[in-house]
Amino acid sequence: MSPSASPLVEVRVITYKRPELLVRALRCLLTQTYTHWKAAVFDDSAGQEGRQVVESMADPRIEYRPNPQNLGMVGNLSKAFAPVKYFPESRYACVLEDDNLFGPELIERNVASMQQATSLPVLVRNYGVVDIHEDGTITETDRQPMREIWGDSPREITFDDRVIEAFFSYTLGTMSYFWDLNSKVDLSIKYELHNGAIAEGCRAISFRESCWYEPDPHSVFSRFICKNQTPRKERNDGLKGNRLARLSRLRLTRMLHRHVRREMKLPFTQLLKKTRSEAEARWLTLLLAEIGHLPALMRLRGGKAWSEALKAIPLRLLYEREHVRLSAAAEKASPPGTTVNAVA
Repeated sequence: MSPSASPLVEVRVITYKRPELLVRALRCLLTQTYTHWKAAVFDDSAGQEGRQVVESMADPRIEYRPNPQNLGMVGNLSKAFAPVKYFPESRYACVLEDDNLFGPELIERNVASMQQATSLPVLVRNYGVVDIHEDGTITETDRQPMREIWGDSPREITFDDRVIEAFFSYTLGTMSYFWDLNSKVDLSIKYELHNGAIAEGCRAISFRESCWYEPDPHSVFSRFICKNQTPRKERNDGLKGNRLARLSRLRLTRMLHRHVRREMKLPFTQLLKKTRSEAEARWLTLLLAEIGHLPALMRLRGGKAWSEALKAIPLRLLYEREHVRLSAAAEKASPPGTTVNAVA
């Protein structure tokens, strides 16, 4: 298929003060077997360290688009997952963080899967993991996180599947997404401002449609096992930020539980049966106890668990109103015609 006849794939690249890693990420785009792509580089640093990197690539398909102000890691990812087309002729989109890599066949394989294997608007693909050490050297590992959750065979992952899994894990990895821009699916989760750790779970339940899972990995996630990873945002929210982040976790738990109770009609005892270990059962119990679910509170064992659950009460009294206000402001700023949260 000639490039002119191929659908254009839009790669949203996010970066922050890591020009060396950005070079590595952009070079993996230049080696793609599928050549009909364009990349928008969203630099979140006021220093615009990425500008020189993009210019050095000398490829007209790569455009440098620095953020007017620092958005933070979660905010920059929301921009990268927005339902808009940053290039008017684009058909598909994916996200590449500056510390990760696409294998040379990733885009080609994903386009083929979207066109041949599924009519669903979102494809998620398994990926491998490498370790980045203190001196910058890289070690390959045999980990494939998506396979550990979703198995060895291509399959449909339903909305209910993702809701249950979101209690226990990140659900779908950020770099696994490849989606049809014509579907208007909104993966940006603009309402989540404070907690990067749960952002992937929030994104996984941000759309109601099923997604298609491919187990063969064609990309690499970089795991930093040293202390030299560049900070992901310039501002420091301190103790207040940590408390708002915990309220974000409580909000996600409430959304998940509301769907499980009202639409899936699963009582607490049946939900517990979906856990894969005693540790998961304890975690699920604590999460639901923190939002005041009586059966979970009655099942709590030990003073530490009760202490953690009770801490949620003053937290909500002191910060819930501000958390709701900030989330509502983010929802109001979302693009017209998009659904901010599918569960809610």
